[in-house]
Amino acid sequence: MNRIFATLIPLSLLAASASFAHETSPSQHSHGQHSHGHSHEHHHTEIEVPTGAAVPSLDVVLHQDSLRGWNLEVITENFAFAPERINEAGDNVNEGHGHLYINDERQTRLYGNWYFLGELEPGDTVRVTLNTNDHADIMHNGQRIEASATVPTP
Repeated sequence: MNRIFATLIPLSLLAASASFAHETSPSQHSHGQHSHGHSHEHHHTEIEVPTGAAVPSLDVVLHQDSLRGWNLEVITENFAFAPERINEAGDNVNEGHGHLYINDERQTRLYGNWYFLGELEPGDTVRVTLNTNDHADIMHNGQRIEASATVPTP
């Protein structure tokens, strides 16, 4: 019995090691569903606001947090955050989510009007884009609907 365990344990460790190496191999590794804290340019489809449709608008405001860091306020018109419909197909340009970028590095999705950013450096740029539920960039007159703000110098 001890001989069986003595054989099985090293084999299990070898299999786990091979599986880990395969999953983290640069040629096999997908960056589509998570972030390592560094930039990977994600290309999404684009959807133009149809003629006659209400055009979404966006503004962002940075508020210094009373304890530390910064809070982001996302102000929209003609656009509703709809996290309950994320990844659903459709062409509704008036609902969806935002994408948050700091210094042009994608950070996360935004499902509402407020987000705690944490510590930022003076001069850092915070940018938000509006996206449909199926992640298409919402465009108007060929321009992405986005807004940005720069962290002020104290």
